[in-house]
Amino acid sequence: MSKLRTADVFIGIRLLKKLGAIDLINRIYEQSAGKPADEFGRDLIFALLDAATEANGEKELYGFLSRPFGVPAEQIPEMDADVFLEKVKETANLREWVDFFTRVVGMLKGT
Repeated sequence: MSKLRTADVFIGIRLLKKLGAIDLINRIYEQSAGKPADEFGRDLIFALLDAATEANGEKELYGFLSRPFGVPAEQIPEMDADVFLEKVKETANLREWVDFFTRVVGMLKGT
């Protein structure tokens, strides 16, 4: 188990491109102007999960999570849901996930 690291930003950007989620992220970012960061983060996370499902990106998402979770990607889909959620919480709290994806969005938008 580890915290999100610098390499995770680049892995995350590649994942977003594979999911075709760049336009989606831009829309959410623009619609979130003036909203609390937590609301932006929740909207973004749910949209990304939806994009992963639509783009059959589930394997890509497991690959992204395997690094901070410290387990092979193949083990993630077999985890109990409670264990999965606990690992998400241990890896980064909601504020850290929001900050992470906000930075990724900023990089994609060139800010």
